[in-house]
Amino acid sequence: MFFEFLQAVGMFLSLAMCLFLFSFVYIEGLRISNNEGRIEASTFITFVSSIVMAFVFSFFASSFY
Repeated sequence: MFFEFLQAVGMFLSLAMCLFLFSFVYIEGLRISNNEGRIEASTFITFVSSIVMAFVFSFFASSFY
C-alpha cells in the first residue's frame, strides 16, 4: 500500500519535472534562436543539461508506469 503510494508520487514528480524541463528547453531554444550573435557558454550549458535531464525524467516517468 505505502509502496504503491510512493510509486505514484514518484511518477507524478517525474512527469511534472519532465514537462517542466521540456517546456523550459523549448522556451530557451526560442530565446537562443532569436539572439543575434554569439550565445553565452552558460546559456548553452543550461540548454544541453536541461534537455538531457528532461529525457532522464521522461525515462523515470515511463519506468514508474
